[in-house]
Amino acid sequence: MFRRRQRKPPKAGHKSELQSLLEQLAVGLASSGTVKAPAGPWIVAARVSIVALNSCGMELGTIEQDHLGRMLTAKGWGWAWEGEAVVFTLPGWVQSAPVIVAIQSSLFSSTPKE
Repeated sequence: MFRRRQRKPPKAGHKSELQSLLEQLAVGLASSGTVKAPAGPWIVAARVSIVALNSCGMELGTIEQDHLGRMLTAKGWGWAWEGEAVVFTLPGWVQSAPVIVAIQSSLFSSTPKE
């Protein structure tokens, strides 16, 4: 008998570290258009992804930078290696215009009396 409760795997499968990094990057690029990050986690995540693909006979002889470059190109993002960092850019990104909301000066000064 099993004493511990067995957990079912997620229906959509587990996210790879590379997928998690790409999702975080998408949020950063949407807000600022350019993100500079250390290259180490990206290289390690790409290496893990390549090893998984190599076990299926795919991506044989691919290096981490090429694999990552193909993924970013497929998303339409730009990147550049700068020493031990990588800079990601979202082509065509423009900063949104500020939104000004007018508030009445006496709106918060009066409190209802009970």
